[in-house]
Amino acid sequence: MKKWIFLFLVSAANSAQAQTPPPGVGPAELHFAALNGISIEESSRRLNLRMEAGRVTSAIVSEMKGRYAGHDFSEEPMRVTIRLTGSSDEPRRLFHTPYGGVEVLFEGGAPHSMEQLRSVVRSGKLRQLLPDADGIGVDVKKGVLYVAIPDEGAVKAATIENDEIQSLLGVPVEFRRSHSKTRSLAGSPVRAGGRAVNNNDFCTFGFRAYSPSGEAGFVTAAHCPDLLRYESVPGNTENVVLNLPVDPARSRWDAAHDVQWHPMPANADATWTIFMNYFGSEAIAALADPLTELIDGWEGFLILCHRGTRTGWSCGVLDELHHQPANNVCNNQACTDNWMRFSSAAPQELLCDGGDSGGPVVMNGLIPVAIVSAADSEGPHPGQCNSIIAMPLGRVQDAIGVIVN
Repeated sequence: MKKWIFLFLVSAANSAQAQTPPPGVGPAELHFAALNGISIEESSRRLNLRMEAGRVTSAIVSEMKGRYAGHDFSEEPMRVTIRLTGSSDEPRRLFHTPYGGVEVLFEGGAPHSMEQLRSVVRSGKLRQLLPDADGIGVDVKKGVLYVAIPDEGAVKAATIENDEIQSLLGVPVEFRRSHSKTRSLAGSPVRAGGRAVNNNDFCTFGFRAYSPSGEAGFVTAAHCPDLLRYESVPGNTENVVLNLPVDPARSRWDAAHDVQWHPMPANADATWTIFMNYFGSEAIAALADPLTELIDGWEGFLILCHRGTRTGWSCGVLDELHHQPANNVCNNQACTDNWMRFSSAAPQELLCDGGDSGGPVVMNGLIPVAIVSAADSEGPHPGQCNSIIAMPLGRVQDAIGVIVN
């Protein structure tokens, strides 16, 4: 996929000495603590409560799938509002978790369910009407189908024709200007987040994965070069350099996948660790078990962080689990609508640029969830990265037969 920019971690403080992060503390906890002026412990609690609220919402979405029309939430206290089609006399629900309570309210009167809106995306009708659209998706907060277009003039023209388009589709459509044409980001111990280099081309290595025979390797994006040189992150005491050719039988770049696997030589130690900036110093942190199933209802709750070769760590908010990118992201095939999208939401700043493709995406607790494929970005600086498209780890095994672990 074409270049998507990665998020840069905001440190909460500086330190003259390298420190080891506590178990389970990752870039999401540090970012959220700095953003809200709270302790790392309180940051961890709030992010865990968000995750519990996401689980509660997911369960209700499954229960009311035919009527579910989106959701939003507020914090301190945690209150989730779920919109439904038709009238709603659903009583509020209260849930108790180890991290605090979750109150769920229901609001009726929505004209269309999420499933109805997503069926329009899957039908391909909107892509036929607007073939140059940069991305198509469903906004769960607003309950509308949206189209991202890179040119401001094209947005205005499409907006003028919006009544006709909505009449043909039968659902509301919102037009949004993307920053730029969505593009791919190719640019002894081996760790997640390591640099992936081929002459002047850069990518980023994602997570360790095993072949069916038990051979260890690392995954990255399939639009990256076949031969990549692994390099440790600058500023770390390690100085590991390895040439890692791709296994051609384990590479897939198509409508729903962007992943390839590079096996490790026998003398390399493929570890379940990641490079992490901790209070101004490069440190090594242990990863948690990967999350391979993200389900409807998690949107908005999760803070996702990624590491890129060019941009380091940065974080954003999970917006969509059913994003349909432009065809150039999918090797010029018609993309499916099961790509993950996370974005920079003020005051959070997401960073992304060429070289971030294939890099690791984690949530709180250093839980791996995806690898980066592409981004809507104008450059590596704050304010230039609008959003990132990523491939969930749950699709890696079916795509190329390796298990991320």
